[in-house]
Amino acid sequence: MSRIRWQLPCLWLLLSACGSSLVLAQDVRYELGHRVREFELAWDRQPSLDERLKTTPLLKQAVTAFFSMRMTEAARLLDTGTFQLEGRGEPSEALRWTRSLAVTLDRRLLDPGVDPLGFAVRTLYEVPAVAMPLAEVEALVAAREGGQEPLAGCESQKQPLTAVPLAGELRLPADAEGDYWFVGRIASGPEASTTAQRIGLAHDLAARLARLNAFVDALPARGRSLEQETVVHLTRLLSSLAQGKTPETDYPAARLLTEAEALVAASEPYYNAQRAGQFWMAVPTERGTQYCRWMVPPEATGGSPRPLVVALHGAGGSENMFFDAYGHGAIVEQCARRGWYLVAPRSAGMGLSPAPLIVAALAERFAIDPQRVFLVGHSMGAAQASISACQATGTYAAVAALGGGGTITKDAQLADLPFFVGIGTEDFAYSRAKQLFAGLQQAGARKAELHEYPQVEHLAIVQVALPDVFALFDRVAAE
Repeated sequence: MSRIRWQLPCLWLLLSACGSSLVLAQDVRYELGHRVREFELAWDRQPSLDERLKTTPLLKQAVTAFFSMRMTEAARLLDTGTFQLEGRGEPSEALRWTRSLAVTLDRRLLDPGVDPLGFAVRTLYEVPAVAMPLAEVEALVAAREGGQEPLAGCESQKQPLTAVPLAGELRLPADAEGDYWFVGRIASGPEASTTAQRIGLAHDLAARLARLNAFVDALPARGRSLEQETVVHLTRLLSSLAQGKTPETDYPAARLLTEAEALVAASEPYYNAQRAGQFWMAVPTERGTQYCRWMVPPEATGGSPRPLVVALHGAGGSENMFFDAYGHGAIVEQCARRGWYLVAPRSAGMGLSPAPLIVAALAERFAIDPQRVFLVGHSMGAAQASISACQATGTYAAVAALGGGGTITKDAQLADLPFFVGIGTEDFAYSRAKQLFAGLQQAGARKAELHEYPQVEHLAIVQVALPDVFALFDRVAAE
């Protein structure tokens, strides 16, 4: 039996279902994602497996609350689990109260010479029988995540927290430009809760966005290039950030603005094997524009063909799921360590994944080894991976389906395809995964493997199984 690496199950795939029951409205997905990350960090810091597993009942209740659309209750349960993992015992009333609050931002992309950065402290969930203690709010802008030193020319602001909601704003240095971190700290005596949220600062923002929008409006409706489609995609994203809309994750907005402008000015293809980093791209294909998040490791800029991992997210997720969630983007670290490409397509629902089309398009630009393309999917993505393995025969060197089932056609040519089926014994999709494995056997997939993980449920399976999945990928890549 495979050794289990215990990590926190990430709940982000459910966040797109959030409704208006939270006071935070459009900020709910971001704020709940923040609570999940806090739980993940506490889980990783807790060395005792027994202590980690004590939070399992709370986690199951949180999952039920998510599916029942009781989002405030889910947030409270996650915070309670964090308290347990931190080994604090019963948290003080002051700590419970500070954790029940959330700090939201007016916008995440702004012109520092024109706009102040507005923020507000609001109630995320009610804490019964806790009176509002004496407290204060400190807000600052730091140059890096986790930083506590204010950006030069932008002093931190402190004010008493005498009522909730409470609004405030920070005046930003007019010469600041780039991606920074807003840090909000709510303190009551020795107890404090902190949030860090990325913001982008850009000079002449309104004019720059206007030029991008004018360029987009002038583009032809059809036949657009990868760069042109991506300009359209980034312009919409940047405009929404400047208008105050809160996305599901932290985007490097200032960098993406500069990138969009470079795409407009480029006389040659911008995206190529010599440009390392992470990119949010819109890829034109015969089935329309496909959105994805794409990573080019520094090792890939040498020109020699390298393996590619395609990651298909679960229902309700997006291209950001595998990069930012599923254990703090554990798959990113796995690929970066090996110097492999990574792409996560956005999926609109069940059915055939656009992955084969995206792989074909990317292979025209990047040095992808066509013999070492690997596919991994979770939940809905597991079903899509199964379909893609049957219909895109010869595309993948190995496939992993985690936390889900899928249909295998009896005439599928899968005899020599390594196929990893990973499922937790507590997963509600357990029977579907077993059926998937049975279908693989009936189709003659002699290299299919079934990995069962004791006490693991649906949302944990990606983090738990990834080391075993990449062990398989390594063996196949070495052949």
